[in-house]
Amino acid sequence: MDLNKLMDAARQMQDEMSKAKEQQVDMRISGESGGGLVKVLINGLHEVLELKIDPSLIKDEDLSMLEDLVRAAMNQANLKLADELKTSLGDVASKMGLDLGGMDFPGNMS
Repeated sequence: MDLNKLMDAARQMQDEMSKAKEQQVDMRISGESGGGLVKVLINGLHEVLELKIDPSLIKDEDLSMLEDLVRAAMNQANLKLADELKTSLGDVASKMGLDLGGMDFPGNMS
């Protein structure tokens, strides 16, 4: 085993993973619930960028339902993000000859 090749591969993998992480900030993932009455847009860092609520939901008696719909939209966006991250980081890892099949990502409920 050539130690220099191993170190070069480790550096290359570190560079690729750093690039992938930087790209997370630019990712845009949406989630919605209630047939589109509540919409959420997050980035790859799980930060909420936009929250859109249909005005028909804003009534005192509907507050509990609104809270449930917001939670559902955010959860959907985070699950989509986890899938996107797994795919993009898996692509990086496969280029390096690694298998991340067993890795779990935040928000991934599977």
